[in-house]
Amino acid sequence: LMLGGVSLLVINTDRQASHSLMLSTESELYTLDAASLSDAEVRLNGAVLRLGAGDELPAIQGAPVIAGPAIFGPTTITFLAIPTAANSACR
Repeated sequence: LMLGGVSLLVINTDRQASHSLMLSTESELYTLDAASLSDAEVRLNGAVLRLGAGDELPAIQGAPVIAGPAIFGPTTITFLAIPTAANSACR
């Protein structure tokens, strides 16, 4: 168990432009998007989320991100897990 980790929620409501955030440490990125706002399929890090044959949930895998600028595409919802943040309030 790593103490001091934090999570960030980044919602880009811009329909045309990407936006960025400077990350000071490595993290794991979980981005939800769809081909269009009215699409019935939602993707996690580019892979369509679907229930398995027995209605089991799909594996949830984060994408590793190095320190530096993180780009968030138009109309995306992203969770950033930063386990090494060393936040003293999260111990």
